[in-house]
Amino acid sequence: MKIHAELPGLYIGQVTENMALARTYPGGAISMAGGSPEDPVPAFIREALTELSDAHGYTPASGTVGFRTAARDWMIRRLGAPAELISADDVIPLVGTKELLTLLPTLLGIGEGDTIAVPDPSYPSFPVGAILSGATPYYLPAGELPQPGTKLIWVNSPSNPTGEIVGADYLTALITWARANDALIAADECYIEFHWDESDKCVSVLSEAVNGGSLDNILAIYSMSKRSNLAGYRVGFMTGDPSTLPNLKRLRDYLGLMVPTPILGAAAAALRDDDHVEAQRLIYADRAARMTAALEYAGFQVDLARAGLFLWATEGKSSYDSARWFAQRGIAVTEGASFGPAGEKYVRIALTSTRVDEAIARLVPASHEAQAQREPAGVQL
Repeated sequence: MKIHAELPGLYIGQVTENMALARTYPGGAISMAGGSPEDPVPAFIREALTELSDAHGYTPASGTVGFRTAARDWMIRRLGAPAELISADDVIPLVGTKELLTLLPTLLGIGEGDTIAVPDPSYPSFPVGAILSGATPYYLPAGELPQPGTKLIWVNSPSNPTGEIVGADYLTALITWARANDALIAADECYIEFHWDESDKCVSVLSEAVNGGSLDNILAIYSMSKRSNLAGYRVGFMTGDPSTLPNLKRLRDYLGLMVPTPILGAAAAALRDDDHVEAQRLIYADRAARMTAALEYAGFQVDLARAGLFLWATEGKSSYDSARWFAQRGIAVTEGASFGPAGEKYVRIALTSTRVDEAIARLVPASHEAQAQREPAGVQL
């Protein structure tokens, strides 16, 4: 089919090849390519899952009241969403967020002749979803406004792959543009709680400071996969524009996109607790600081990263050559070219690995090959 032929090449094949090379390194491969959490699911979440295991009936696509209420309360408590703008009925459960990222343009009726703006660099599901709907995606450079006629604008903060935080002024400008041009902002804020510096927090599109007290032309999307290490549970949620949500609910019901009741119960318990998220945030911040120091010592520059789960690093060479350089040292990373033109000379390094200390030990000796004369002041490894 023509539509499949137009899909961009995903990074899985190249990662598999590099992983095979990394496995030949003494001590085996360290995977820092994907974003799948390696830290454990908190015990209280697993207990909540078990308590609801006798779920013999179908769960409606709209989910449970308990989950929707927990999600609403979390958005108000953690993101500063105005309470009057969101009710529990305005929350739509997701079977993980990736299904929505790829299905959303189709569910919105966007198709042939329409254009969709995606960040550059961009998580591949954004352009893939556009192509599957028949629309045309284009990369929107950071800080710029969309092209005339754009129907959907993807925003991702903190960014996957870069870790960049989208500023409040730019969010406001995009929302203003969307409202003036009958377009929709879709904000993927899956890592929004994982700022690395307490004084440099992420701003949500749900904040009145950027949306002016209205969710018109805005959809906000959240995942449980990283904040609570629930990637294996496949659960997330969305909220936003009051004129768009009812039709999305109806279509998702037809498609049978239902999150099982035990999963929703576990996710609700996770959303009601902030302590485990703060503990995980500090783990990622620590890994980011130590890996950044090691990468810089090895001759790489880390750009943009301020939050999230990834480092965006370059040595000025092609992303494929750099990814192979890591694989030769037993570390699998993702080549940046998979994320768009801006990634041609970058690699993405995931902080979800629990083997960061081992990775650092492999990187620092390697640095002597290219930078035997350079000893950065103040770097502690």
